[in-house]
Amino acid sequence: MKKILGGAAYLFTGLSRFNELHTAYGELQGADFHWRGSLLALGIDNMFVRARLPWVEIKVSEGLYINLDGEPLEGDNLRFSVRPAALPVYLPEDSPLLRAREASSHQG
Repeated sequence: MKKILGGAAYLFTGLSRFNELHTAYGELQGADFHWRGSLLALGIDNMFVRARLPWVEIKVSEGLYINLDGEPLEGDNLRFSVRPAALPVYLPEDSPLLRAREASSHQG
């Protein structure tokens, strides 16, 4: 469905399963980070609790169903880790991101 509808597939999938939603008690732990409470949804974005972590463990009292870019995953104790340089990014030569990186390397 994702190939046909693109990002709208997430919306339609969520709406089709809306009556199945309920909160679950969960715990998230990472490097210098710990949170526990009731989860309704977990997203990798900038809303509510925010942390940048090299890894995170998710433990829930009942099974957790996760959609990772269209790939379903299920479990009650999951660990996600960042893989440095796993995603190649190509930037234009005049990108501000490249200038910031050069400036920080000259300061050290």
